[in-house]
Amino acid sequence: MRARDARLAPLAALAALAFVAPSLAITREQVGIVDWHAESLGAATQVLAPPSARRQLFVATEQRAVACLELKTGDVSWRHVLDEADGVDALAWAGGALVSLSGGGRMLRAWAPADGALLWESQVFSGDEAGEDPRRGAVGLLALAADADRDGEPDIAVLAAGGVSVHSAVDGEIIWSADVAAKMRADDARPAVLLQPLAVAGGSDALTVAAVAGVDKASGTASSVEFMRFDLQLGDQESDVSARLPTPIALAGELVVAGKGAAVAAVGADGAKMVVAAVQGKAAKASAYAISDVAALPSASTLAVLAPLGTDAPAGALALELRDARSGARAGGAVLSVSATAAPAKLLAVPAGAAPSAAMAHAKSNRVLGILADASASDVTRLTVFDFADGSEVATADVEGRGSAEHGGAELAALSVYQRKDQTLGYRCVLRSADHSLALLQQGTTVWSREEALGDITSARFVQLPIADDGEGEAVRSLADTWKLQWLTMKTSLR
Repeated sequence: MRARDARLAPLAALAALAFVAPSLAITREQVGIVDWHAESLGAATQVLAPPSARRQLFVATEQRAVACLELKTGDVSWRHVLDEADGVDALAWAGGALVSLSGGGRMLRAWAPADGALLWESQVFSGDEAGEDPRRGAVGLLALAADADRDGEPDIAVLAAGGVSVHSAVDGEIIWSADVAAKMRADDARPAVLLQPLAVAGGSDALTVAAVAGVDKASGTASSVEFMRFDLQLGDQESDVSARLPTPIALAGELVVAGKGAAVAAVGADGAKMVVAAVQGKAAKASAYAISDVAALPSASTLAVLAPLGTDAPAGALALELRDARSGARAGGAVLSVSATAAPAKLLAVPAGAAPSAAMAHAKSNRVLGILADASASDVTRLTVFDFADGSEVATADVEGRGSAEHGGAELAALSVYQRKDQTLGYRCVLRSADHSLALLQQGTTVWSREEALGDITSARFVQLPIADDGEGEAVRSLADTWKLQWLTMKTSLR
């Protein structure tokens, strides 16, 4: 009996390990040793390339990972895999740290960029407000350009559970908060996005929350937009204005911030129009424009989607994505400049299989730049750096050997600008392709590539197939074989 117990003791120990919570952080030295599958992070949902002085790249993935990659090699420097109910909503760079919002806006955290140490965390809300009230479902994170608490660092604004809160970037403490859903003029108003309008001469810094209202539950549409403005330092409500939309918008669609300023946009419920609304003085104005005027819809099954282009994007800038309704693949689009008073202007055409990056303000060149990654060709990806001021081309490069045949179309791109030894500017593109691979493209070459599809696997089972019946008798599985199968199964299940 004792001999049998001794044989089972190692298996019991391994079984106990399966119930131990995984380490929150994996360091570079541990990757591939302590947790062998940690090298795969899964499909990236956001890529953040901080100021060029840093040789790091930060990503959030569908597998709830927040990770730092070495820009030179693509190796994992550190990573955190959050709890199952704590998926990553957004990343931002504030106060010299990486800031993450997760769990449907519930948890706000700051991570040390060097080693991934948790600097602080703040619970934005408690309870089940977001799940029970349809007005309180939207989530947003905004790195502010202003210092609300006068501590020397620009702060952070969060939209979650129908409320807005401003937090110190130094320690995460709440500076002020407001229940916007309860304050809005329309009873059915659903706060949707955060904006930081440009401060006018003699005016104070402000924070604006835009909401959809006039909800028709039967059709799933909204007929108006409401803007509520707060003083950024004090949290006092300064104004509340609304505009009736010329055509309803679908509640399932997103209200998108159009660059800096106070304009938001959405696709009309009919899928054929784009609605733009903005605050002008003491009133709000909304207009509708035909999408076909700026981009041709390839077929009746093509969906139009609007996407923001980051906080550095100039006023009115946003991306129009055309996607196949069945596969979700990119079918074209454009980078636009929109307003509520003039028809949209097309800055850049986006072909099928291509993706534009968020805008990046480059101080030395005094330009706001973006990059278009076009992987529509089978064996080459063309990179085009463009100026957001007018869509003009700044630089181009073809990366041979990386195209749609092997990796599919481009899905997500991020631009990094650096200065060469000869004082000229160089450009890097971090690209996520349709096959979930992540790569760094620079000077016409692929510097590194990570195949992240395996990171989407959450469990695996090893099966030992029986030996074919050739008259030699039935195969007998030894205790050693059983041990190996148990060991491999547990390793692939640990997260």
